[in-house]
Amino acid sequence: MKKIIIAFFLVFLLFSCKDDDMKNDIKDDNGLKSVTINFDTDGGSEVLSVTITYASKLAPVKTEKEGYSFQGWYLDRGFKTQFNFEKPLKAQSAYKDSIILYAKLSQKLYRVTYDGNGNTRGQVPVDDNLYAEGDKFIAAWNGFERPTKNEAPLGAWELIGNVKNVVRPYPDGFQGIYLKEGTYLLWGGSISEITIDINDIKLKARYMYEDQN
Repeated sequence: MKKIIIAFFLVFLLFSCKDDDMKNDIKDDNGLKSVTINFDTDGGSEVLSVTITYASKLAPVKTEKEGYSFQGWYLDRGFKTQFNFEKPLKAQSAYKDSIILYAKLSQKLYRVTYDGNGNTRGQVPVDDNLYAEGDKFIAAWNGFERPTKNEAPLGAWELIGNVKNVVRPYPDGFQGIYLKEGTYLLWGGSISEITIDINDIKLKARYMYEDQN
């Protein structure tokens, strides 16, 4: 009776080992299967599909879109599960013949800063707003004690940084005095509406009686 029990146990153990080996073989086969990775760039630069084995790691890639910053690739449209290029594909997703990675792009935001340019009195405006490409703002002139420099009053703001448009409400269509490539002098006394481009903007104080060239 003991011999029968021992024999039965050995047969059971043998088949269990074979069963485990078969499971391992299946896992290995899945790891060697090919998976095509497609990229949804949400309007960014094109990223070509690639094919790798299920057990492999994907080489890092990125997409670019003007006015946006790239925040990574995700396995879902809702951006809940970020794809990790340091891990093999099989550690992040169930096996599929093809997988789509979704690019997360965030619109870049820009600041407007004021430079007193060595003012000795008065206030330098502070703009705490964040602007997106295409937003408009108005150069500060009223509502604060304008800066002065050695008794010379503020005469204009020098606009430093590329902008999409500058509009001054003069009947003759005057758009601001062109100072040099990419900059304007915005004279006081009227509102200057400025349209943001894809960069930060600085407004530098220029004082009366200074050389404006």
